[in-house]
Amino acid sequence: MTGIAPLSTGVIERIMRGEEVDKPVLQILGTKKITGGETDRLRLLISDGKFINSYSMLATQLNHLHAEGKLSEYTIVRVDKYITSVVNGKDAGKRVLIILELSVLNPGTEVGKKIGTPVSYTEEAAAQSKASTNNSSTATKPAKKADTKPSLYNNNNNNTLNQSLTAGLTHPISSLSPYQNKWVIKARVTAKGPMRTWSNAKGEGKLFSMDLMDESGEIRATAFREQAEKYYDIIEVDHVYYISKCQLKPANKQFTTLKNDYEMTLTGETQIQACEEDDNDIPEIKYDLVPISQLANLEARTSVDTIGICKEVGELQTFTSRTTNKEFKKRELTLVDSSNAAVS
Repeated sequence: MTGIAPLSTGVIERIMRGEEVDKPVLQILGTKKITGGETDRLRLLISDGKFINSYSMLATQLNHLHAEGKLSEYTIVRVDKYITSVVNGKDAGKRVLIILELSVLNPGTEVGKKIGTPVSYTEEAAAQSKASTNNSSTATKPAKKADTKPSLYNNNNNNTLNQSLTAGLTHPISSLSPYQNKWVIKARVTAKGPMRTWSNAKGEGKLFSMDLMDESGEIRATAFREQAEKYYDIIEVDHVYYISKCQLKPANKQFTTLKNDYEMTLTGETQIQACEEDDNDIPEIKYDLVPISQLANLEARTSVDTIGICKEVGELQTFTSRTTNKEFKKRELTLVDSSNAAVS
C-alpha cells in the first residue's frame, strides 16, 4: 500500500455531530445516481476506515468527475470543501454531507480494496466505540453557532428561525425541495429586480424578485403584493440574510436562468433576518465560464457565462416591439477570447 494516502480515521463521526473538519481524507465505496429534475444527483458511500456514511451527496458541479470515471470504488479523495444539512421527513434529524470541492489522491484501481473494517455510522455505533477522536490526523475547529437575535423583518413568532440559529443549523440551498417545511438558509442576495406591477384574471399587485446564493447553489425568490411592499426597501444586494418559511415550487424556466429546479415565494409566514456575523463563507457570485468557441455546441436560448475582449461596437439601432408596440434600442457587440473565436 506504499503511496496510498492514509484516511482521516474517525472524522465521519465528528462531521455528523456538526464539527467543521479541515480537508478530511475519505474512501469512496460506492455511488448511486438519483434522477429527477434537470440535473442528476450523486449519492456517495464513503468511509474513513472506522465508519461508513451513506448520507453523502456530491454537488452537481462535480458530476463530471463521476462521468469521467474518477470516482470509482475504492478511490481515495480529499474533501477540500463541504457543508452539512439536517434533513426532515422520514429521515428527520439525519445530517447529510454535501461535498462541494474534492481532490482525487489515489484512484480506485491503485488502491484495489476497502481500507480497514469500517461499520455503518449511527449514534449508537459511535457510542459503543472506544476509539478516541482526539488523535485524529485532521485538525478541527468547533462548529460555528450563530447568536440568537430578534428578527428585524417579521413580527410573527420566530421560533423556527431562532432555534435553528441557536443550534447552528442552516440548510444548503441545493438541499431544498417542496417536501420540506422546516428549514433555514443563509444566503447572499446577488441580484434584486425592480418593483413591477402585474395584472391578470386573478387580480393585480406589485412584485419583485431576488437571486440568492450560498456555497451549494442559487435560487430565485419572488415577493408579491404585501410582501413585495414589506421587503423591497429592506433587502440589499450583496448583503447576507437568514431566510425561512418561504413556499417552494418548480421553477418557471421562462423567467429564470438559475441552475435550480425550484424557486421561492415569500409568504406572510416568511422570516428574514440580517446576518451580522462573519459572512465570508458565503460567495459573492459564481461564474461558470464557457469559451466562445464552444457556444455553437449549446442549445438555442441557453444562458451561459463567458468572458472576452470587445472587438467591435455596432451602431445604435431603434426598433418597435410587435407585441407591446414599445420602442427599444439595441447595439451589437463582437467579443473575442483566447479560444480564437468571436461572437456577436
